[in-house]
Amino acid sequence: MNKGQLIGLITAVSLILGNTIGSGIFTTSGFLVRDIGHPPLILSLWALGGAIVLCGSLAYTRLHRLWPESGGEFVYIHKGWGRAPAFLSGWTSLTLGFGAGIAAAAMGASHYALTLLTDLVPNDSVLNQAFAPNLLAVLLIVGVTLPHSFSIRASTRSHLLITAVKVILIGGLFTAAFAVLGGADKSTAVQASFLTAPPERPVDFAAVGLGLVFILYAYSGWNAVNYIAEEVRTPARTIRNAMLISVVLITFFYLTANTLYFAALPYEQLVAEPILPVAKKAMDATLGTSFTTVFTLALCLALLTSVSAMVWVGPRVYSKMAESGLLPTALISRTAGGSPARAIYLQSLWAIALCLTGTFEQLIVYSGLALMVFSSLAVAAALRFHPEGGDKVGWWGAVLYLLLVLPAVGLATVHQPKTALLSLLTVLAGYPIYWMMDSRCPRLLRLRRIDSPTDR
Repeated sequence: MNKGQLIGLITAVSLILGNTIGSGIFTTSGFLVRDIGHPPLILSLWALGGAIVLCGSLAYTRLHRLWPESGGEFVYIHKGWGRAPAFLSGWTSLTLGFGAGIAAAAMGASHYALTLLTDLVPNDSVLNQAFAPNLLAVLLIVGVTLPHSFSIRASTRSHLLITAVKVILIGGLFTAAFAVLGGADKSTAVQASFLTAPPERPVDFAAVGLGLVFILYAYSGWNAVNYIAEEVRTPARTIRNAMLISVVLITFFYLTANTLYFAALPYEQLVAEPILPVAKKAMDATLGTSFTTVFTLALCLALLTSVSAMVWVGPRVYSKMAESGLLPTALISRTAGGSPARAIYLQSLWAIALCLTGTFEQLIVYSGLALMVFSSLAVAAALRFHPEGGDKVGWWGAVLYLLLVLPAVGLATVHQPKTALLSLLTVLAGYPIYWMMDSRCPRLLRLRRIDSPTDR
């Protein structure tokens, strides 16, 4: 075993769970009910989202067999489609994927944490300042960044600890909520609220497409282990099994969570303002406000594991971009423990900048479309190249993934054309930087180019 290959199956699964189960599942269902309006259809879309990422997992297993390197989409797009699309993929990861994702998760965690702190110290002048959430978010990012910048082993241990506590707390709370709902005194109300439909209206397929974008954003992170493939033990087997196990667990949890929301709350409460904290509404309705502190702490940990997972895997993309001559070679260097510290600092500094300016909120709204497009581009490379020994399952997974994802992107674009245009402009803003790095400044930056078959 290579001394840098420290990641086993359990850690790989915890990485995917930590990266995926974050703010999305605890905030989006109210918006889905408002826009789509039919709980059974929404549950079907969550199940469809699980099926889509399962197909994506099969396709990414095939991609890893083709190119067993760290870096995720950047590597697959670089090898399959060339340097310019690969750079734009990495640019999107930095600005929309990991950078904005870290900022959003940290800000969400800071808002929840402040509700606990202000209860403990209600008259503290600092906690009541408008900048308090931003400052606390910065401190959370710094606190998570430091252990990840030391070594791979430190990353593994810190992330496993946070994920374990999160799973225990959230799993226990959801189990308790279902136990309360199962009581005879509430069974009639539960059935009524779950079966009560909103006012009759035709299905808006454009809204369904946009809803699927929200759902797939909540599933984003299912491919996190591909970003650290070179750090995984027996990677071919571990990466495949980790993705498949994680997708099944995540889909089950998402369906369970939404069933709880619809069982605990009638339609009117699901869409009532504030519409975002649907999970907290459901917990208050089932367990009462006395459990608010425990659930708020669990949500903080859920968001913190998302920050931890993204701080861990994102810099592997920028390090791989530097190896390919698209970023300064300084980002290649690793600590004695194998951690790409400089790439980690770059990503965290960008996330901190977003926290301090507040611009991350707009980025989160439109980041889902760009991330789906680049994941589709990576999956399409699995159809263009064929691994030794063949892989019909991965090939069909890629076909089904594209057939399901691309129509959703098209429908969402029709529903929100301005948001789609803004997402496109953000991606294209990276092209001048690519042109400068690739054509104008190679000597100044001492870049080292690694060609792919499509470069020749």
